[in-house]
Amino acid sequence: MDRKQAAKTYLEETNKLRSKLSGLDVKSIEEKASG
Repeated sequence: MDRKQAAKTYLEETNKLRSKLSGLDVKSIEEKASG
């Protein structure tokens, strides 16, 4: 895999993780912080 492809794949995976985190986990983190 060349560098451009690797970087693109890395960004896509990172964005997937971010959208998961901002969706599910932020709510539970905020609940824990406020509770």
